Amino acid sequence: MDATKWKSVAVKVEDHMLLKAVSKHNYRGPAAQITKMLDEEIKKLAVTSGVDQESFRKNLIDDFNAQG
Repeated sequence: MDATKWKSVAVKVEDHMLLKAVSKHNYRGPAAQITKMLDEEIKKLAVTSGVDQESFRKNLIDDFNAQG
């Protein structure tokens, strides 16, 4: 697996079961479901901040990278 494209995260077993159940309900794989949930949260936060989604997303990533 290409570590520059994919990362693993640890979640509680119950959260993993819920993720799988929600994913199945929405006809998505778990990775696609996480992406959808993140996109929805970023959209909500961007609107709250008065910034467009792409700028907000870029700022989040830039801030993360700056923290090293």
